[in-house]
Amino acid sequence: MLKNIDNQTIGGEEKSEPEVIKLGLDLHAKQVTECRQLDGSTPKPVQQWDPWKLLDKVEEWVNVYSCYEAGPCGYWYHRELTAS
Repeated sequence: MLKNIDNQTIGGEEKSEPEVIKLGLDLHAKQVTECRQLDGSTPKPVQQWDPWKLLDKVEEWVNVYSCYEAGPCGYWYHRELTAS
């Protein structure tokens, strides 16, 4: 059964929400590169996002853990993610 990146079947029933979402993040001035792992599955291919659009998306998810590169960009973005 094919699934899209949000862990839903394509053209079929929606799969239940993952219990844990792990994000690997690399933040730059105009984009954030994100790699997502749903529960214990194989990590999904990386995606590039506008940082604010990814923050909006993360608000829809529960039990999200982030791993970021410590540096001038990563700190503020992690604080925004954990404030959601």
